[in-house]
Formats: sequence, C-alpha cells, structure tokens
Amino acid sequence: MKIGFLTNILRTLSLNEIADWAIKNEFEFLEVGPHVPADKNLFRKVMNDTGIHIIGLIFCRNFQAKNEEIRRKLREELKRRVDLACELGFEFMTISTGVDESKSFEENVQLFKEFITPILEKCEDHGVKIAIENCPGTGNIATSPHRWERIFEAISSKSLGLCYDPSHLVRLFIDPYKPIRKFADRIFYIHAKDTEIDQERLSWIGIVEPRGWWRYRLPGYGLIDWNRFILTLKEAGFNGYISIEHEDPVWHGSEERIKEGLLLAKNYLKRQPSF
Repeated sequence: MKIGFLTNILRTLSLNEIADWAIKNEFEFLEVGPHVPADKNLFRKVMNDTGIHIIGLIFCRNFQAKNEEIRRKLREELKRRVDLACELGFEFMTISTGVDESKSFEENVQLFKEFITPILEKCEDHGVKIAIENCPGTGNIATSPHRWERIFEAISSKSLGLCYDPSHLVRLFIDPYKPIRKFADRIFYIHAKDTEIDQERLSWIGIVEPRGWWRYRLPGYGLIDWNRFILTLKEAGFNGYISIEHEDPVWHGSEERIKEGLLLAKNYLKRQPSF
C-alpha cells in the first residue's frame, strides 16, 4: 500500500510547495483538491519539477443543485477537471453524486445515472476511473452500503467505484469494516480519516443535531481500529492508495501544525502490524 494525502488541508500553499514538502517527507503521492486550478501546464510543470505522483483530482459538489446557474457552473468545472484527468492520464476523478432534495432516492439514482453516463464513457476511453466519496455532506446519495448496492446495480460500469472513507460510516453508525469485502471490486482507493464521538454530548442532544457530538480526527484518534481496517482491506485483495484526508481540528491552526498532523497520520498507519 502507498500513503499520500489530499492537498485541501494545505490550500494556502502552491501545488509546487505542497509537492516539494510531500517528496521531502516521503509521501508517495498526492490527491489534488479543487483549490488548485485545472491548468494542465501547471500540473505538468509541478510533476516534472518535483517528480510527484498525482493519482487524481477530487471535486465533490452538488451537481443536481436546484439553482440552474449554480448547477451549470459546477458541471462546467467538473468537465474541465475530467478533461484534465483524461489528458494527463490520472487514475481517478473523485466526485459526489449530487442530490435533488425534492426527489426520492430512486429518482436521484436515475438523475445520477443520466448525469454520470457520458462522463463515464469519456473516462473509460482514457483509462480514468470515477470514484464516489461517501461523504453525506457534499450533495450525495452514495452514503451507505445499502445505497451503494442500488447505485452499482443501476450503473454497471466497473469504471465507477468508491473513494472509501470509513470516517463517514462511523458517524452514521455503519460498520466500517463489513462493507469492504462486499464492495472489494468497487473500492478504488481509501480516504484515511477517523471519527471521534462524544458519547456524553450525544446522550444529551441526540442524532437529530447534525453536529456537536462528533468530529473528524486523524487516524488513531477516533473509533476506527486501523490495524483491523487495513487487514480487512488486504484480505479483500486491496493493495492500493491510502490518502490521508486531514480534517482534524486539533492538528490545525498553522501550516506547521497541519504538517505535523499529516506526518503523525502517515507514521501511525505505517506502524500498524497489518500495513
């Protein structure tokens, strides 16, 4: 397995600066977020100058937004990023599905199918896979194994799969280990992020409140057993990319603190006996 990170957390730095730091600190790849312009010349220069391996781009937005102008702009930006991923030969383009809150889940599955089919066809021609991040907060219907089953039933292409983030499953009270075997052929890469739940706070405010009783943490500071998680991945045949998605509010506040958090996460994952 290879460990890298999502660039969003260092958005105040240039892509070249992020890549330089990643190489010097023995990260094996980058996953590039939407804070970096979809400029092929920029990407080529950074890759040539630093030797960094970029696995793909992530752009999670509500592509089914009710506002027509917002929806159009989001889809145009996604098209630019898909074109970039295809031209530069990246492995993944990671997205959310989009959701129309006025429609049922089944109707939203069909909306996603209509939206993603031409994108999938283009990506398949260039060897790029579309990965859905299972975050419930980014305009997304792909939030549970129950829903993944239906989406993959409706869209059979093996170029559509998951950027599997166990932290979201934990805060939705879904087993983060069990789905790995079921969806082994659909897990394209991993977002390494943990979730901490404040049981005392939860017992007072309940799950009706969307926040206030949980927070994202670096691997090792939440509820996930990362040795078990990595072992389950390996037993299911996964030997790919683990991308640290740093959203931990404790290791935040300054560039130095953020970088320290990324290094802590990398070192923690590599220390797991199953790694």
